[in-house]
Amino acid sequence: MKIFYLGYEIARREFLSNLFISIKLLENKSVDKVVLANTLILKYLFKFKLMPKGAVFHKSAQKYTHGYLKDLKRKGFFNVLQDAESVSYHTQDNQIDPFMKPPEAFEYIDLFCSINEEENQTIKNFSQNTKVINTGFIRFWPFSNEEFTNTLLDNEINSIKKKYGKNVLYLSSSTAFRYHSVLKSSEEVYKYLRFNDAMSESHAQLMIKWAEYGQYSLFSLLEFIRIFNEKYQGKINFTYRPHPSEDTKFIKRLFNSIPFIKISSKNSLHASILAADSVICST
Repeated sequence: MKIFYLGYEIARREFLSNLFISIKLLENKSVDKVVLANTLILKYLFKFKLMPKGAVFHKSAQKYTHGYLKDLKRKGFFNVLQDAESVSYHTQDNQIDPFMKPPEAFEYIDLFCSINEEENQTIKNFSQNTKVINTGFIRFWPFSNEEFTNTLLDNEINSIKKKYGKNVLYLSSSTAFRYHSVLKSSEEVYKYLRFNDAMSESHAQLMIKWAEYGQYSLFSLLEFIRIFNEKYQGKINFTYRPHPSEDTKFIKRLFNSIPFIKISSKNSLHASILAADSVICST
């Protein structure tokens, strides 16, 4: 029996795309069963030997996951990876730094699903044993099927439109450390990156530098909102969808006195995007 295990971290963000993949795999008879569950549940099922052999989908492969990946492969599981967190990027010295999927991870990865051609070629260059296919960003596959999204999301989309009317959706992708929900200093961030994620010292310092830059991005956003309000005079709402790591209390205090700004991450990501008139993504 061919079983495919699809794990998710945050249901509102990932469940719909995983459901879409599940349906396609079953319709095409690529697999006999799909198990759709929280990633931690799948890990415990494997730990207690309650998980029959099959293919397991992963959305990242940081160093701290390599023990789990190694154990899965040793037990006969088929590891599938798409880096849904951060694609490979060029550092200042023009070197590729795939920190969410370091080269050594591919000793345990059987199939890699790249997001774009650049990533596709990058992985092929340092991994000879892993099959690599360019699938595009799987999390957005449901947008390609209007019937699917309308069937599942029509009520939620209408509810969002009724609540917010015409709105611009802002998707926050990261945050400066002092606005993080848990980590409140550069020392705490550095310790987390170095030991929890087993990240190199140079990369940890680079991540902190980027996080600090997030403060300037925030000031730029405030200036954009000022110009936005001058033009539309509150006729169009601005919906701010915080990143899961952000301190939402801080964001709410920041925008508390501005009536046309709405703070919300309660709805599914896909419904929020489809209900918006325009979408802005922070990087």
